Amino acid sequence: MKLAKFFKLRSKLRGRFRLISIWAFLILLAIFGKISHYCAEHQAGYCQDLVNRHLPKGFLFILTLLAYQSFKRRQHKTVMAPSKEYSDFAKSPEKYDNHIIRIRAKIVKTLKDSAKEVIVRKSIDTYRTIVGDDDRTGRYLHQRFIINSPALLENETIIVYHNVKFGKEKLKKGKWFEIEGVYIHKESNSKRKRKYGLIHYTHEPLGSITRLKRKPREEVASSIKVSTRS
Repeated sequence: MKLAKFFKLRSKLRGRFRLISIWAFLILLAIFGKISHYCAEHQAGYCQDLVNRHLPKGFLFILTLLAYQSFKRRQHKTVMAPSKEYSDFAKSPEKYDNHIIRIRAKIVKTLKDSAKEVIVRKSIDTYRTIVGDDDRTGRYLHQRFIINSPALLENETIIVYHNVKFGKEKLKKGKWFEIEGVYIHKESNSKRKRKYGLIHYTHEPLGSITRLKRKPREEVASSIKVSTRS
């Protein structure tokens, strides 16, 4: 347990190496100023040795570390990572309207129904049940949430509609799910145009929704399965 905390702390310090080095340089500079002022007043022999030899070595050491870190970062940037190959669905989702897709994704936001929406859908459901109408359109409440996945283009999302008649899911931001359902390509009406539409019918007989215990491996999360709707 202590070893794990040590490695976690070391990782954090590495990420803030530049900031720590700059602060160390400024502190050393302030110490240098104080000692120089003290030595100018007292004319002590050891002061001259400290100012002329040891403090400049400290400055040089910190500047060398900063230069090395900067060099390593530039070197890392020049090594180009291989370009990611996206699926045809990711690049041209409009071609797969009304297809069944299966995707592993993370919840980035959950959406709540307004009180008006709940009343309207409950009223429609009650009325159609009484008159024996099997039409499902606008009838049932849905859990709505927005997902993001490595299988989609960067910074793009899909909205999922899950019918609560088939059971509510414990939705939480940051949790991973495997979702299968019918993709509907729908243009976004919001200011930020979304590339993708929505997924619904995430239940039998067309789909399913499963909560994953952990984030899947990159190559698994980046895959997406598309099939035609029979």
